[in-house]
Amino acid sequence: MTTLMRRLERKKQKGYPLTNIIFEDTRVAVLYQSKEEVLRVDLTDPVQLVRLLLQFFSFIEPDVEGFEQAVDEFKGRVPELAKGLLHKIKDAYKTNKKFIAAPSVTSSARTGFF
Repeated sequence: MTTLMRRLERKKQKGYPLTNIIFEDTRVAVLYQSKEEVLRVDLTDPVQLVRLLLQFFSFIEPDVEGFEQAVDEFKGRVPELAKGLLHKIKDAYKTNKKFIAAPSVTSSARTGFF
């Protein structure tokens, strides 16, 4: 086992995050992503070094990627949801006695309750 691999094993045992991290010994670099070794390169080779850095900096955690997708989908639905909410509020002002009797946002703001 190489010195790099021994150091890497010690760091893994200490609980180093392996989400997106590079371990190196000036000659060899090992890239971990999502707790898996995904790339091992010779640092004296510029092409391999570029490959390592591109993969490292382009990594997006699956949870983050899923969240960004959900945000994009939700953005498109906001206008539709707002229209539906506005319709429900207007209906409540016409038909719901408790809603009609409740103080409005503007009156609450004037009295300091909001």
